Amino acid sequence: MYSKTSTFSHIYIETCALDHPRTQGILKRFPKSTVVEVDDYQNVFGRGKQNFWRQKASPKLILGIKKDNFLYEGNEFLQANLSPNFCYNALVLNCPYDCHYCYLQGMYGSANVVAFVNMEEYFKAAENQVKARPDPSTPMPLAISYDSDLLSLEGVLGYVKEWVDWSRGQPDVLVEVRTKSAGKRFFLENEPSRSVRMAWTLSPDFVCRQYESGAPGLDARLEALNQAVERGWRISLCLDPILKVKNADRVYREFMDRLSGSLPWEAVERVELGVFRVSTSYFKHMLKRPDTDLLHYPYEHANNAVSYNEAEKDALVELCRGGLMNILSEDKIHIWT
Repeated sequence: MYSKTSTFSHIYIETCALDHPRTQGILKRFPKSTVVEVDDYQNVFGRGKQNFWRQKASPKLILGIKKDNFLYEGNEFLQANLSPNFCYNALVLNCPYDCHYCYLQGMYGSANVVAFVNMEEYFKAAENQVKARPDPSTPMPLAISYDSDLLSLEGVLGYVKEWVDWSRGQPDVLVEVRTKSAGKRFFLENEPSRSVRMAWTLSPDFVCRQYESGAPGLDARLEALNQAVERGWRISLCLDPILKVKNADRVYREFMDRLSGSLPWEAVERVELGVFRVSTSYFKHMLKRPDTDLLHYPYEHANNAVSYNEAEKDALVELCRGGLMNILSEDKIHIWT
């Protein structure tokens, strides 16, 4: 998790974002950082010949103004099957963690973190979409933490609290905050909103250690999750991606045994299961990663996607689904197809 003292030695700020109140609030948390004014955040974030993985060792923060595309529809790699109303946004580009399977390392050439400060326009876009949602009989699922882990950045940006506060007046929205964070302080300091659901991505200990660099371990995530439940927050789980690691049968059997006795299952509203999958174009860039064996498996390439073959997918999903069937009702288990 990024701290105020261990990173962001430089903060680049678009000229049009310099005087924004959020910019000024963020700068107060980094009094020793070097501030550099830029015309366009892409002049830093999008420049050529950057090394994503080298930058991960010392990422910089970039603050900008989002000009358009405040909401996106789902696609085959995201939660498009969750609801016809589903959409997501990109408040922050890039994540404090460095998971070996993450599509962001294929999507972006830079590991620097971009945060857009004009949150009001995101709120307005969401409010407009709620009114125009295809199925007005059901809430609009809104994922705000796909291209980053916002909860892990809360001490830097404070964006999750803002969306929680906004959600209190939005009964027709279900804000999803996906995270691997272990931060319990947030749940102690903030009252839950019925329009927000925290969605923890959980992985076996072996996967956490081997392939989720910088992210908290399973124990720490479970502690934070249980703290959230005690405080009355809505939660869901993401067992995704399930990976074909060495001794996967044993690894995931032990994982499910651990979860079965460590979670308040009566509070779990939804569990999503999915295997490793990424677009072909992103995967080509991901293959340049120098420190992993995960990406060099003989994956199947089909329909502009890279994943396991159908038999492997079914077997991997069953490793987790089988352990859930005696704990949850089947309607709470959702599998990527």
